[in-house]
Amino acid sequence: MPLTHKVTLQDTSFTNPSLVSHHGRVFIAWAGTDSQHHLNVMSSPDGEHFGNKVTLGDTSVADPCLASFRGRLFIAWSGTDSDHHLNVMSSADGLHFDHKVTLGDTSYVEPFIVPYHDRLFIAWTGTDSGRHLNVMSSEDGHTFANKVTLGDTAFVNPSLAVFNSRLHIAWSGTDGSHRSEE
Repeated sequence: MPLTHKVTLQDTSFTNPSLVSHHGRVFIAWAGTDSQHHLNVMSSPDGEHFGNKVTLGDTSVADPCLASFRGRLFIAWSGTDSDHHLNVMSSADGLHFDHKVTLGDTSYVEPFIVPYHDRLFIAWTGTDSGRHLNVMSSEDGHTFANKVTLGDTAFVNPSLAVFNSRLHIAWSGTDGSHRSEE
């Protein structure tokens, strides 16, 4: 199906926005162009008319990622602290965010989150010298465990998707041609 309708918001972002469907609404999140790059969230009942903008007190070095999991809207991002810790926060209504978790892991680029088999998975490119890919999961979106560090590396963020009852990860490699891999 071709894209047939363009909506231009008055807000601006220095990174890519994130979209997710949650409770019959489409939510968009982005890091603002203000000097601190505050996180912003807005929603629409029809994909055309956006409102209920929320500017969070949190800031990011890259674009955030949204996911709908266990009836809550989750947002994940790399912080602007000196180590760029990964953060996850959620909301029951898309307006009031709480349950912020700051992970011990770090990334210079945005993480990616997706629900799969009753768990919320987070994937990111690490800040280690090799920039290894990492994946971790949570049963409740608050306590993350079972970290797996892959032997593969990336300069940018990975993506996650669920297809045919399997979790898939894709990334651009760090080889000379930056081949996309899965």
